[in-house]
Amino acid sequence: MQLRIVILPDGRLGLYSEDGSFAESELALAAVLATLGAAGIELAAVGRVEQHRHEDQLAREEVHHEH
Repeated sequence: MQLRIVILPDGRLGLYSEDGSFAESELALAAVLATLGAAGIELAAVGRVEQHRHEDQLAREEVHHEH
């Protein structure tokens, strides 16, 4: 599964799955968040994974990194 991480101008991170089902994307995004946490990167807030698509489109989640 390919994921894309985008640092937004306001400091939030956008995590986007590029393929897979919603369930697969949700697991992959959770793994990224766990990896960031294990690396000591603190997140001020984590939103829930949202699906604004049909199964053949992208899934996304946004988080905010504490500066």
